[in-house]
Amino acid sequence: EMNAMRQELLRQDRMAVVGELAVGLAHEIRNPVAVIRGAVDEMRSSSQSQELIERLQAMALRESDHLNEIVKGFLDFSTNPSEGVKPLELSGIIDEVATLLRREYDQHKALQIECSIPDEAYWISGNASQLKQVFVNIGKNAVEAMDFAGTLLIQASQIDDGPVQIRFDDTGPGIEPGTIEKIFEPFFTMKDSGVGMGLAVCMRIITAHNGTIRASNRAGGGCALELRLPRLRHEAKESTNES
Repeated sequence: EMNAMRQELLRQDRMAVVGELAVGLAHEIRNPVAVIRGAVDEMRSSSQSQELIERLQAMALRESDHLNEIVKGFLDFSTNPSEGVKPLELSGIIDEVATLLRREYDQHKALQIECSIPDEAYWISGNASQLKQVFVNIGKNAVEAMDFAGTLLIQASQIDDGPVQIRFDDTGPGIEPGTIEKIFEPFFTMKDSGVGMGLAVCMRIITAHNGTIRASNRAGGGCALELRLPRLRHEAKESTNES
Protein backbone atom coordinates (compact mmCIF):
# COMPACT_ATOMS: atom_id res chain seq x y z
CA GLU A 1 0.00 0.00 0.00
CA MET A 2 2.85 2.38 0.83
CA ASN A 3 4.50 1.56 -2.48
CA ALA A 4 1.25 2.22 -4.34
CA MET A 5 0.91 5.60 -2.61
CA ARG A 6 4.51 6.43 -3.49
CA GLN A 7 3.94 5.56 -7.14
CA GLU A 8 0.77 7.65 -7.20
CA LEU A 9 2.64 10.66 -5.81
CA LEU A 10 5.35 10.23 -8.43
CA ARG A 11 2.70 10.02 -11.15
CA GLN A 12 1.05 13.20 -9.88
CA ASP A 13 4.42 14.99 -9.82
CA ARG A 14 5.09 13.95 -13.42
CA MET A 15 1.64 15.10 -14.50
CA ALA A 16 2.20 18.46 -12.78
CA VAL A 17 5.48 18.91 -14.64
CA VAL A 18 3.84 17.97 -17.95
CA GLY A 19 1.06 20.46 -17.23
CA GLU A 20 3.53 23.27 -16.53
CA LEU A 21 5.44 22.51 -19.74
CA ALA A 22 2.20 22.40 -21.76
CA VAL A 23 1.11 25.78 -20.39
CA GLY A 24 4.53 27.27 -21.13
CA LEU A 25 4.62 25.83 -24.64
CA ALA A 26 1.10 27.10 -25.41
CA HIS A 27 1.98 30.55 -24.12
CA GLU A 28 5.15 30.75 -26.23
CA ILE A 29 3.41 29.53 -29.39
CA ARG A 30 0.39 31.83 -29.09
CA ASN A 31 2.20 35.11 -29.84
CA PRO A 32 3.99 34.12 -33.09
CA VAL A 33 0.84 32.37 -34.34
CA ALA A 34 -1.17 35.55 -33.72
CA VAL A 35 1.41 37.64 -35.60
CA ILE A 36 1.43 35.24 -38.57
CA ARG A 37 -2.39 35.17 -38.68
CA GLY A 38 -2.55 38.97 -38.57
CA ALA A 39 0.04 39.31 -41.34
CA VAL A 40 -1.82 36.84 -43.59
CA ASP A 41 -5.12 38.63 -42.99
CA GLU A 42 -3.49 41.95 -43.96
CA MET A 43 -1.98 40.46 -47.13
CA ARG A 44 -5.38 39.16 -48.25
CA SER A 45 -6.55 42.72 -48.72
CA SER A 46 -6.05 43.82 -52.33
CA SER A 47 -5.60 47.45 -51.26
CA GLN A 48 -2.19 46.85 -49.65
CA SER A 49 0.89 48.26 -51.34
CA GLN A 50 3.67 45.98 -52.56
CA GLU A 51 6.04 47.46 -49.98
CA LEU A 52 3.66 46.65 -47.12
CA ILE A 53 3.05 43.13 -48.45
CA GLU A 54 6.81 42.46 -48.55
CA ARG A 55 7.13 43.75 -44.99
CA LEU A 56 4.26 41.49 -43.84
CA GLN A 57 5.83 38.52 -45.62
CA ALA A 58 9.13 39.15 -43.83
CA MET A 59 7.28 39.38 -40.53
CA ALA A 60 5.49 36.07 -41.13
CA LEU A 61 8.76 34.34 -42.07
CA ARG A 62 10.52 35.72 -39.00
CA GLU A 63 7.77 34.50 -36.69
CA SER A 64 7.75 31.11 -38.45
CA ASP A 65 11.48 30.79 -37.70
CA HIS A 66 10.75 31.74 -34.09
CA LEU A 67 8.10 29.02 -33.89
CA ASN A 68 10.62 26.52 -35.22
CA GLU A 69 13.08 27.56 -32.48
CA ILE A 70 10.41 27.02 -29.82
CA VAL A 71 9.56 23.55 -31.12
CA LYS A 72 13.24 22.61 -31.49
CA GLY A 73 13.98 23.74 -27.93
CA PHE A 74 11.05 21.71 -26.61
CA LEU A 75 12.15 18.62 -28.57
CA ASP A 76 15.73 19.00 -27.30
CA PHE A 77 14.37 19.18 -23.77
CA SER A 78 12.19 16.09 -24.31
CA THR A 79 14.93 13.96 -25.89
CA ASN A 80 16.55 11.36 -23.67
CA PRO A 81 20.01 12.84 -23.00
CA SER A 82 21.51 9.59 -21.67
CA GLU A 83 21.97 8.09 -25.15
CA GLY A 84 25.44 7.78 -26.69
CA VAL A 85 27.27 7.99 -23.36
CA LYS A 86 30.85 6.68 -23.34
CA PRO A 87 34.20 7.48 -21.68
CA LEU A 88 35.64 10.72 -23.05
CA GLU A 89 38.36 13.22 -22.23
CA LEU A 90 36.84 16.58 -21.29
CA SER A 91 39.78 18.97 -21.75
CA GLY A 92 39.78 18.63 -25.53
CA ILE A 93 36.07 19.42 -25.74
CA ILE A 94 36.47 22.56 -23.59
CA ASP A 95 39.41 23.77 -25.69
CA GLU A 96 37.42 23.12 -28.88
CA VAL A 97 34.48 25.13 -27.53
CA ALA A 98 36.74 28.06 -26.58
CA THR A 99 38.24 28.05 -30.10
CA LEU A 100 34.77 27.92 -31.67
CA LEU A 101 33.56 30.88 -29.59
CA ARG A 102 36.65 32.96 -30.41
CA ARG A 103 36.11 32.31 -34.10
CA GLU A 104 32.41 33.20 -33.96
CA TYR A 105 32.97 36.49 -32.10
CA ASP A 106 36.26 37.42 -33.77
CA GLN A 107 34.85 40.74 -35.02
CA HIS A 108 34.18 41.95 -31.46
CA LYS A 109 37.61 43.35 -30.54
CA ALA A 110 36.54 44.38 -27.01
CA LEU A 111 35.71 40.75 -26.18
CA GLN A 112 38.26 38.34 -24.70
CA ILE A 113 37.61 34.60 -24.41
CA GLU A 114 40.21 32.89 -22.24
CA CYS A 115 40.61 29.22 -21.39
CA SER A 116 42.46 27.74 -18.42
CA ILE A 117 42.85 23.95 -18.47
CA PRO A 118 45.56 22.02 -16.57
CA ASP A 119 47.75 19.58 -18.52
CA GLU A 120 46.19 16.52 -16.89
CA ALA A 121 43.38 14.66 -18.64
CA TYR A 122 39.86 14.77 -17.22
CA TRP A 123 38.07 11.55 -18.12
CA ILE A 124 34.33 11.37 -17.62
CA SER A 125 31.44 9.26 -18.89
CA GLY A 126 29.33 11.34 -21.24
CA ASN A 127 27.99 12.27 -24.65
CA ALA A 128 30.53 14.56 -26.34
CA SER A 129 27.99 16.20 -28.67
CA GLN A 130 25.57 17.01 -25.86
CA LEU A 131 28.25 18.37 -23.54
CA LYS A 132 29.62 20.53 -26.35
CA GLN A 133 26.07 21.84 -26.85
CA VAL A 134 25.91 22.75 -23.16
CA PHE A 135 29.29 24.53 -23.13
CA VAL A 136 28.57 26.49 -26.32
CA ASN A 137 25.15 27.56 -25.05
CA ILE A 138 26.56 28.79 -21.73
CA GLY A 139 29.43 30.56 -23.49
CA LYS A 140 27.11 32.36 -25.90
CA ASN A 141 24.80 33.41 -23.07
CA ALA A 142 27.77 34.90 -21.23
CA VAL A 143 28.98 36.79 -24.32
CA GLU A 144 25.51 38.20 -24.96
CA ALA A 145 25.12 39.18 -21.29
CA MET A 146 28.34 41.19 -21.58
CA ASP A 147 27.01 42.82 -24.75
CA PHE A 148 30.05 41.46 -26.66
CA ALA A 149 32.56 43.43 -24.58
CA GLY A 150 34.43 42.02 -21.58
CA THR A 151 36.17 38.80 -20.57
CA LEU A 152 34.84 35.26 -20.51
CA LEU A 153 37.08 32.84 -18.63
CA ILE A 154 36.48 29.10 -19.04
CA GLN A 155 38.26 26.97 -16.43
CA ALA A 156 38.48 23.28 -15.64
CA SER A 157 39.73 21.71 -12.42
CA GLN A 158 39.14 18.79 -10.08
CA ILE A 159 37.50 19.25 -6.70
CA ASP A 160 39.81 17.35 -4.30
CA ASP A 161 39.51 13.70 -5.40
CA GLY A 162 35.93 14.20 -6.54
CA PRO A 163 34.18 15.62 -9.60
CA VAL A 164 35.53 17.71 -12.45
CA GLN A 165 34.49 21.35 -12.25
CA ILE A 166 33.97 23.55 -15.31
CA ARG A 167 33.42 27.26 -14.69
CA PHE A 168 32.29 30.03 -17.02
CA ASP A 169 33.09 33.41 -15.44
CA ASP A 170 32.04 36.60 -17.22
CA THR A 171 32.41 40.30 -16.48
CA GLY A 172 28.83 41.20 -17.36
CA PRO A 173 26.15 42.81 -15.18
CA GLY A 174 25.36 39.61 -13.30
CA ILE A 175 21.86 38.27 -12.56
CA GLU A 176 19.19 39.76 -10.36
CA PRO A 177 19.09 37.83 -7.04
CA GLY A 178 15.43 36.92 -7.48
CA THR A 179 16.11 35.62 -10.98
CA ILE A 180 19.02 33.23 -10.39
CA GLU A 181 16.76 30.38 -9.24
CA LYS A 182 14.56 30.71 -12.34
CA ILE A 183 17.09 30.75 -15.18
CA PHE A 184 17.05 26.95 -15.59
CA GLU A 185 13.25 26.75 -15.80
CA PRO A 186 11.73 25.95 -19.22
CA PHE A 187 10.54 29.03 -21.17
CA PHE A 188 12.11 31.50 -18.74
CA THR A 189 14.24 34.08 -20.53
CA MET A 190 15.68 37.53 -19.90
CA LYS A 191 16.22 38.14 -23.63
CA ASP A 192 13.81 40.17 -25.74
CA SER A 193 13.67 37.48 -28.42
CA GLY A 194 14.69 34.41 -26.44
CA VAL A 195 12.78 31.14 -26.31
CA GLY A 196 13.91 30.27 -22.79
CA MET A 197 14.78 26.62 -23.39
CA GLY A 198 18.58 26.81 -23.70
CA LEU A 199 19.54 26.61 -20.03
CA ALA A 200 16.67 24.21 -19.29
CA VAL A 201 18.14 21.83 -21.87
CA CYS A 202 21.60 22.35 -20.33
CA MET A 203 20.23 21.44 -16.90
CA ARG A 204 18.55 18.32 -18.28
CA ILE A 205 21.73 17.16 -20.05
CA ILE A 206 24.02 17.76 -17.06
CA THR A 207 21.57 16.07 -14.68
CA ALA A 208 21.44 13.04 -17.01
CA HIS A 209 25.26 12.94 -16.76
CA ASN A 210 24.88 12.70 -12.95
CA GLY A 211 26.28 16.21 -12.67
CA THR A 212 25.18 19.54 -11.26
CA ILE A 213 24.95 23.06 -12.64
CA ARG A 214 24.38 26.28 -10.75
CA ALA A 215 24.63 30.02 -11.33
CA SER A 216 25.90 32.70 -8.98
CA ASN A 217 26.99 36.31 -9.05
CA ARG A 218 30.71 36.95 -8.72
CA ALA A 219 32.01 39.16 -5.92
CA GLY A 220 33.90 41.32 -8.41
CA GLY A 221 30.92 41.64 -10.75
CA GLY A 222 29.57 39.39 -13.46
CA CYS A 223 28.13 35.90 -13.37
CA ALA A 224 29.61 32.43 -12.83
CA LEU A 225 28.12 29.20 -14.20
CA GLU A 226 29.60 26.20 -12.44
CA LEU A 227 29.21 22.63 -13.69
CA ARG A 228 30.39 19.50 -11.90
CA LEU A 229 30.65 16.08 -13.54
CA PRO A 230 31.75 12.78 -11.97
CA ARG A 231 35.31 11.84 -12.94
CA LEU A 232 35.91 8.32 -14.20
CA ARG A 233 37.88 5.89 -12.07
CA HIS A 234 41.36 4.84 -13.23
CA GLU A 235 40.10 1.35 -14.11
CA ALA A 236 37.49 2.72 -16.48
CA LYS A 237 40.05 4.83 -18.32
CA GLU A 238 42.41 1.89 -18.69
CA SER A 239 39.68 -0.35 -20.12
CA THR A 240 38.80 2.37 -22.64
CA ASN A 241 42.40 2.77 -23.78
CA GLU A 242 42.82 -1.01 -24.15
CA SER A 243 39.72 -1.29 -26.30
